[in-house]
Amino acid sequence: MTQPSPPSVPPPDREALLRRLTQLEREAAQLRAALGQPGQKEAREALAESRADNRELLRMNAELEASRAALQESRRRTQAILDSATDYVIISLDPEGRITSWNTGAVNILGWEADEVIGQPIDIIFLPEQQSQGIPGKEMATALAEGRAMGERWHRRKDGSRFWAKGSIMLLGDDQPLGYLKILRDRTQEREAEEGLRTATQRTADILESLSEAFIAIDRDYRVTYRNRKAERSSGRSRDLALGSLLWQARPAAIGTPIEEACRRVIEKRVAVEQEYRFLRDGHDMWLEIRAFPTPEGAAIFYRDITARKRADEEREQLRATLDAERRLLQAILDQMPSGLSVAEGQTGRLFIHNEQAVRLLGHPLLESTDAQEHTRYGALHPDGTPYRAEEYPIARALLTGEVVDQEEMIYRRGDGRLTTFAVSAAPVQWIDGGAPLAVSTFHDISARKAMQVALQEAKEQAEQANLAKSTFLAAASHDLRQPLQSLLLFAAALNNHIGEGEGREVLAHLERGLDVMKALLDSLLDISHLDAGTVEPKIEDFAVASLMEQIQAEYTPAATAKGLRLSVVPSPATVRSDRTLLGRMIRNLVENALRYTAAGEVRLECRPAADRLHIEVRDTGIGIPPEHLNRIWDEFHQIGNPERDRNQGLGLGLAIVRRLSALLDHPVRVRSMPGKGSAFNIDVPLGRAPSKQPPGTDDMKPGNGRFAVLVDDDAIVLFGLQAVLQQWGYEVLIAGSTEQVLERLGNAGRQPDIIVADYRLREGRFGTEAILRIREAFGAEIPALLLTGEMGPECQRDAALYNLGIAHKPVTSRQLGAAIEKRLAGK
Repeated sequence: MTQPSPPSVPPPDREALLRRLTQLEREAAQLRAALGQPGQKEAREALAESRADNRELLRMNAELEASRAALQESRRRTQAILDSATDYVIISLDPEGRITSWNTGAVNILGWEADEVIGQPIDIIFLPEQQSQGIPGKEMATALAEGRAMGERWHRRKDGSRFWAKGSIMLLGDDQPLGYLKILRDRTQEREAEEGLRTATQRTADILESLSEAFIAIDRDYRVTYRNRKAERSSGRSRDLALGSLLWQARPAAIGTPIEEACRRVIEKRVAVEQEYRFLRDGHDMWLEIRAFPTPEGAAIFYRDITARKRADEEREQLRATLDAERRLLQAILDQMPSGLSVAEGQTGRLFIHNEQAVRLLGHPLLESTDAQEHTRYGALHPDGTPYRAEEYPIARALLTGEVVDQEEMIYRRGDGRLTTFAVSAAPVQWIDGGAPLAVSTFHDISARKAMQVALQEAKEQAEQANLAKSTFLAAASHDLRQPLQSLLLFAAALNNHIGEGEGREVLAHLERGLDVMKALLDSLLDISHLDAGTVEPKIEDFAVASLMEQIQAEYTPAATAKGLRLSVVPSPATVRSDRTLLGRMIRNLVENALRYTAAGEVRLECRPAADRLHIEVRDTGIGIPPEHLNRIWDEFHQIGNPERDRNQGLGLGLAIVRRLSALLDHPVRVRSMPGKGSAFNIDVPLGRAPSKQPPGTDDMKPGNGRFAVLVDDDAIVLFGLQAVLQQWGYEVLIAGSTEQVLERLGNAGRQPDIIVADYRLREGRFGTEAILRIREAFGAEIPALLLTGEMGPECQRDAALYNLGIAHKPVTSRQLGAAIEKRLAGK
């Protein structure tokens, strides 16, 4: 397709020249005609002038034709040049910005053919947003004002895609603008490459900035071309100041050091260098690790402060030396152990620690390469004589299971063939750092101990026989010693109604006081024996502590009043969980102890709840306890202020019994005291659940009012004493010495008893429980019943609980007996 010629200065008008030539020829003809006339000199001159003008016009016409031919050739040559520039967009515009020419490069790059765009505004090759911003007009305005406008920006193709172009727009015409010439070059790929280079450069910079090491790049003249933030911070100089400066200006301290030598080797020898440099800073040794590598531009230098690592290495070396010393010390200590010891590693079974005692006991050498099971395989035998399997050895089991194997007895055949019994223990060792599991095995010769155990077993059997004899004695003592005292107490009580005032009454009072002392002493001695023998079994229950406090107040108020003391009991609504009888015994012993050692003032019994416990305190204003006696007061027979051993002041067993009951019931007892001002004993008792309310009753003794009481006891004296006391109280009484006898006599009486009182142990191994059950069976009713016993063992307690029976422990006073009977009659 023929492209239009680019605009140029127009040649002279050929038609005008031809018209002018025709006119001149006419004028010449007229002149020649005039010259033919004589005397027309002016005409001849005009003709000559016309001929000259004609010749000039012909010359000018010839020049015009030559110029036109040259112009056509120039236009063809220019178009050929423009079409050959296929990598460039070359567009000519008229003064209004419309396209007047479009080269082949424009077709290739922009996609429009020339006939599609000739006459169109140049805006079509700009993006819509550029059009809205008036960019095309601004370019032409700049070219108009300055002759040329340069720039780079996005342009649009025919298919709507865009490309990045660098170009210019020039003004055509000097005096008068004839249009514009716009030239563009597609730099899209170059721009993408530049963007990729910038991205790669930035990524490289980011990587270098993220390094934990300082980094410096230098050229071959040792000038700094790059340094990361780490290097900047380490030098204390800003990056802008350091870039372009000599390395030695940035690091003047490196001059004359191995650092300078290393850098020069990299630059001049083109070899990589790695080294550590030690220097002094602020009086302390510092270390740098330097790695330098040649690069095309110069060198890359990495360095970092390794002072901490070097110091850690030094500390590790010191620690290693210390560990070696400690290992030697440990081995020396292990070699001094009386037991054999070995340590095995779990994965390989390698035995890597042992002491000299292990070698001596086994009679075999132990090497570090020995298998963990091997050193125990020297003829080890079960007690039945069969050999141990490898996996049965304690150290092997500890490694396999991770569990402790403790004190297994194993029989070994030593290197000399002698059999020896060892006690072997093995335990796994847990490593925090996840290392291989270990097991430690210790063993020692217990042959002598085994022989001693045989002797001890024999002694134990003898002791058990002696203990059985002691228990038998205690049972007999509880019954046989209490029985006569019980009869004395009952008969003394019965004598009260038969002896009048005067000397006889005084003698009877002395007798009763003596019997009370004897009862207290016997109770204490037998209680100690029972507690030491372990035959006392507590009956734990929940009960209101108030009833126990009231009983104790009622029992000891007369004694306190007789001494001129005040016995104060602070009421408490608390419920405790304990053995009612044994707790009562503890409190009574403390109250008796307080009354005994208080001459004036008060004995106070108070309860204070604290968390899940009730503090029961017995406080007095007595003589107090010297500090040196505070730990000894719990010993048997230890008394303060009784050097003559006055038996009226007791045997010194009350606190010893309290201590034993405290351990039995798990009721801690504490004491505080100040000599001359008094003492305070505290019992800590667990709190219990409040029991359901019981109908009101009383422990006070009431007259019999003709009620029918049945008494069963194989001791005639006690039986008659009981009979005398109950008859004195107004009961109708039936007595019997055995179960058969009481059933026979009741059959004859034909009356159902109101209360049954039976001794726990009867002759021929029979029990009062049997008599009570047979009587109830005979009458088909659960008749209230009370067991009298001198025992503290669990059997009587179990029977009482099982069959709803009351218990009164011999020797019992008449007041205690009456209270117990009335309690059973009240259904308590």
